[in-house]
Amino acid sequence: MKTPLRGRPSLSRNRIINVLRQEIAAGDLSPESRLPLRTELVKRFNVSVPTLQSAMNRLREDGFVESKGKLGTFVAKRPPFMSNYAFVFPFYPGASDWTGFWTAMVDEAQTIEKSGQLRGGKISQYFNITDGHPDNTTYQALLRDVREHRLAGLMFGSPPHLIEQTPLVQEAGIPRVWIAQDPSRFPTMWMVRIAAEMFRDKALDYLVARGRKRVAFLYNPGQFEGDHSPGNPLTLALEKRGMYSHEYWRQYISPGAPFGARNCVNLMMQHTNQERPDALVIGDDNLVNQAVAGLLMSGVRVGIDVDVVAHANFPLPGPSTELPLRRLGFDAKQIVARCVEAIDRQRAGEKEPQVLPVPAVWEDEITN
Repeated sequence: MKTPLRGRPSLSRNRIINVLRQEIAAGDLSPESRLPLRTELVKRFNVSVPTLQSAMNRLREDGFVESKGKLGTFVAKRPPFMSNYAFVFPFYPGASDWTGFWTAMVDEAQTIEKSGQLRGGKISQYFNITDGHPDNTTYQALLRDVREHRLAGLMFGSPPHLIEQTPLVQEAGIPRVWIAQDPSRFPTMWMVRIAAEMFRDKALDYLVARGRKRVAFLYNPGQFEGDHSPGNPLTLALEKRGMYSHEYWRQYISPGAPFGARNCVNLMMQHTNQERPDALVIGDDNLVNQAVAGLLMSGVRVGIDVDVVAHANFPLPGPSTELPLRRLGFDAKQIVARCVEAIDRQRAGEKEPQVLPVPAVWEDEITN
């Protein structure tokens, strides 16, 4: 116990909250331990009983302590910094740049929380975290929750480039994990890695088994950059399987403006049988609906003239279509679970950043 602050001016309610919260977070007051008697705390902080009671009420509301009647007040078994996680997204749901991947993450985070797997903990979502400007109220609220020990750690739903120079990324001592494909940008941060090369290889293996050789690709601009250069991974993967793809069969459409996928696919299919692709890989689920519209406009027969592998974020449903698309993607439940694991391992003392992989899976490989 720290030395009583006798003879000093009275501490405000917020000061009491901050001191006790810090002592709980630092382990000076361990989980399930009993706090000193109220009379001792009143004397230590040199405050009135109502002021102390108000501070204790706030600590109880925030989950740091719990009252057990005549037995006293105890530190919670799992205070917020041990059980509450923050999922951080750069945009609001429904914004033009919002993606189906993030929708799957939000849905699964809520499902995991409701299932009880977090043992009473929760996963809170923080949207529109694009900068550290004082007017960005969601950013300021998130930073305050971190510094007031209300969160176990930060789970970034995408590479945190937009806030790279803020305390959320730069400040030491905050458990963090980000979801991406390339670990090079933030090598000192834990990462849940989406195995994009596994998606590519499983898609090509399926298509070559179907007798397909001429493959078109529809991706977003951040995927497989540099695929047109000699010796790049995509070209090598195609050559290994006796397949090929013209440069103009590799199109990149922004998920924020997916309507361009319709015309791209329609145009690629407007040739004779031997001059058009006999396979199409759609690498972003945000492009699938418009790509399907393009297939329908072109008149090609999916499953006969062309086979299609469409990216999916499971368990989100696929497009409402009777076309026999083969859905391949990533399990959002596994991704969220990996993020929680990364935060827990850091809180348990693991210092060396780890990359936790998540494999690509077919729809029928998903387990409950």
